[in-house]
Amino acid sequence: MDDLAKSGTYFKYAIVTTPICAASRASILTGLHERAHNFNFQTGNIREEYMANSYPTLLKENGYHTGFYGKYGVRYNDLDKQFDQYESYDRNNKYKDKRGYYYKTIGKDTVHLTRYTGQKALDFS
Repeated sequence: MDDLAKSGTYFKYAIVTTPICAASRASILTGLHERAHNFNFQTGNIREEYMANSYPTLLKENGYHTGFYGKYGVRYNDLDKQFDQYESYDRNNKYKDKRGYYYKTIGKDTVHLTRYTGQKALDFS
């Protein structure tokens, strides 16, 4: 963590305006407060106009190769507009045994989601 703080951007003072994961994720993606993007667990998809200006979309549109693996946590149907490679993990009970969210496969091994996500990050190109 110390090396990451030294080589990356370190925010000595930071604030989270909403202690709810979905709303906070929407704020991180859009740069807007919850009162502006109005996204939370009770709303439908986040508005396209906000996602069109989200940082992953802007990066991709400006030539960066973008990727995402994990719990996206914001209802949005067009991840291909933001990411060249992506996999948003299933949270909609598609599988009765929850394998879509908790367990994934690397080769022939069934691994926990954290192992899988780490491998996808290492393999990202």
